[in-house]
Amino acid sequence: MSSRSTTRALIQSGVTCEPQYLTGMDLSIGHGGSTCALVYPSGLDAKALQDSLKRVLAHYPVFTGRYRRDAKGFVLIDGQDAGLSLTLTHHREAMPAWGTDHPIGKDMRRYCDRIYPWTLVNRDHAPMQMQLHEFACGGSLLTVTAAHSLCDGNAFWAFMMDWARCHGGHPIVPPVSDRNALIAKSSQYPAHPSPHAWLLRDCSKADHLRLYAGLAWQHLLLLGNRRLRFSGQTLSAWQQEAAQACPESAPFSAHELVVAWTLRALSSRMPLEKTRSVGLVLDLRNRTGLGMARKYVGNALGRDLLELTAADLAHTDLAQVAAHCRIPFDRISLSEQQAHLGLLEQYRQRHAVDCLVPEIAARSLSTGVLVNNCAHFPVYKVDFGSGSPSWLEREGSPYRRILLSPSALRDGGLDVHVTATRRELRALDT
Repeated sequence: MSSRSTTRALIQSGVTCEPQYLTGMDLSIGHGGSTCALVYPSGLDAKALQDSLKRVLAHYPVFTGRYRRDAKGFVLIDGQDAGLSLTLTHHREAMPAWGTDHPIGKDMRRYCDRIYPWTLVNRDHAPMQMQLHEFACGGSLLTVTAAHSLCDGNAFWAFMMDWARCHGGHPIVPPVSDRNALIAKSSQYPAHPSPHAWLLRDCSKADHLRLYAGLAWQHLLLLGNRRLRFSGQTLSAWQQEAAQACPESAPFSAHELVVAWTLRALSSRMPLEKTRSVGLVLDLRNRTGLGMARKYVGNALGRDLLELTAADLAHTDLAQVAAHCRIPFDRISLSEQQAHLGLLEQYRQRHAVDCLVPEIAARSLSTGVLVNNCAHFPVYKVDFGSGSPSWLEREGSPYRRILLSPSALRDGGLDVHVTATRRELRALDT
């Protein structure tokens, strides 16, 4: 007898929208999917969850559409409400005690749907997939997989919070799903003359193959994952010590000190002579002058890159390391941001976005590390009536990454998900 039973529902909102073309930013991120898993020890009401999902999707019609290629070869979301898949699985065993000390890890693939780049365009496959797992103990696991080109982290967690609000019968602020308006605006910006100046490489197909083959080899044979937890008390003490040690650069945020601590440890196992490249993810919704709505549903990610020496990261004083890692918010001007959007739109119009590779992805084969600060996302506030999740987990990264999230303990601390070579990860234990 099987230890589980499965049913699948197609959730349609009854609302359609005009076709929305994928922007240059959407296409540069790619169509591959990424999964978030949320653990609810007290369980979730499957029927009520489906009802509230249908209601919230009426505000997010692009999520139930399908990717199509028009007669000119441009990819769009048709907005025709073909539906979003929600798979319900009943398990006859108790839910594992998932958390920092017992992550889901490689078992994630057992509990989620996969989205691959080749499964979306001109296929009857929604760009977002969900699974709800109910266990004999009463606990539930909710997994949500979304194509990167559908939305970034900001839009994803805005959707999750809106879903929770709809579930509780509360009103929501309508999101903005008009990508066509952003494309029209981006087409008016003068394109930056050099992709490389915007931390992008224009690569041939052969270079692409070599790079991604290298990343795949590194991912399979060299990289590992580690999850760290820094309590709010520890971070508060660090901030006080840093302010005393380096008053000219104070105050230091908790995430700055955690990133500095982690980079210092990883750098200690890297070749001394090589420059450390630190890639940063920026949310362009926060940039005045670009005209992006705070609840824009899509990708609004910019990037920056910091180059540091081994000596910069080797300082015993954590405050000094954090000061070296700090980048002024206004280092990239508004005109440069606009030129970045213009460049991506120019490549989109030429059907050439696939030629662009983020510089930090290429450098991750050497000593590049991507830093993604998600500490401001409301990951432990997604309450569907049975309490907040006890644990959030994301899939591992195919390249070096430091990802920060709020601590599951909700004590003002941070949970840090680190992907690096196994040799570098051992430095985190010292």
